[in-house]
Amino acid sequence: MIDSILSGRRRSSQTTSIAAVSIEILPEFGWSIGDERLFGPGTLFQGHVVVKCKEHSARATRLRMHFQGVEAMLTYDVGPGVIRTNSNQLFGVRHTLWKKLNDDDNLNAMTTYRFLFTVQMPFVQFPPSMHHEYYRCTYKLSAYLDPSLGYGEVPVMSQAYINYIPLTETRLLKTPLYLKDLKKKKKQLPSSMPSVTVKLSSVEYLSGDTIQATICPIITDNSSTTVYDYHVTMNLYQISSFTADSVPILTQLVDTQSHNVDIKDDKKKEFQVSLKLQDDLPPSFKYSKIMSLAYKLKVKVYIKKRKTSFSFVVTQKPESSKKLKEMMTTLPWPSTAMSTFETDIMVGTLSRGVRAGDDLREYSTFSSDQMPSPRFIKSIEYEDELPQYESTRLPSYTSEIVQHCTTGSIISGTSLEVIRSSL
Repeated sequence: MIDSILSGRRRSSQTTSIAAVSIEILPEFGWSIGDERLFGPGTLFQGHVVVKCKEHSARATRLRMHFQGVEAMLTYDVGPGVIRTNSNQLFGVRHTLWKKLNDDDNLNAMTTYRFLFTVQMPFVQFPPSMHHEYYRCTYKLSAYLDPSLGYGEVPVMSQAYINYIPLTETRLLKTPLYLKDLKKKKKQLPSSMPSVTVKLSSVEYLSGDTIQATICPIITDNSSTTVYDYHVTMNLYQISSFTADSVPILTQLVDTQSHNVDIKDDKKKEFQVSLKLQDDLPPSFKYSKIMSLAYKLKVKVYIKKRKTSFSFVVTQKPESSKKLKEMMTTLPWPSTAMSTFETDIMVGTLSRGVRAGDDLREYSTFSSDQMPSPRFIKSIEYEDELPQYESTRLPSYTSEIVQHCTTGSIISGTSLEVIRSSL
């Protein structure tokens, strides 16, 4: 037992002395939202696997890279002795950045190497990167520096996550949408009370947008001489549902806003309220094989008669008038009438007028053997000057390309000196 423990410690010590490995993604690729870089269908990104060699770096034999996308239902208890879980691999691809061909092709000790890699995403709609209470979707890059099998060591590994977003279009409505009062069918309002409708010009938004709703009071002849106050609440709910279930697994409030409306002009026919969405809301999606994500907007309008008119305090001091008004607006709302409205809201990723293209397909429409996957493509660089060419034919760029690395070996004429930089 002691020999086994000591042997394991020796192997651990030897592994850490080979090299330190890290993955860097170049910042000029993808889309930027704040400090985050995001990648979607059809995008290309580049980066480096940085290998900082130590004293036993000559033991390294290969540097390989994996790129994997996985969605999973997180394990949870659904009842006594019943556990539910599920996972689905979206894709998995491998690539060799460097391989030792002979004894002279070692990684030199105390030297830093930067191996360039380029990944082309397929034009396929995958679920977004997401960390949910019951669901995870991750896109992970892994780099492995393999030692020689003769030393009995484990590979040196590094991982990096890619933030992926689908291309989800958003549009304005051609005609305004008028929502129906859900409470009106259940309870008849007094004839003296005004009714209201809610008007929306769009139900599709980006995260960080503001939902604008117009409240349209309908004043009857019986209520035309009475002044009313309005209190409006806007709530946005995120609805998570497993594909195999008929009811949502989770409905949670993600944004809310309240408005106390003081209408100075009693003849005003409508007023606007708004709800600012969070900047990091995940987009709506229904094409996952495990879970779907949707949003619902609920608007509640409380109406009450203004029993105490603020006009009677004109003869009092302005300070007293302001204090009374603040006190009145902070009192609980013993509403005479309440109207409730709701509609589905779609959170997208593309601004209005931007189209994703007709060739974009959801990944769930592919069979497992036909699923397009990301590709590691050859990294190329050009010299400062373009090659000479004749006007009668297109130029040949082949001789001008310096190819650093390809799968399994280094291109002829390119050695480690090309990608080496001293510490």
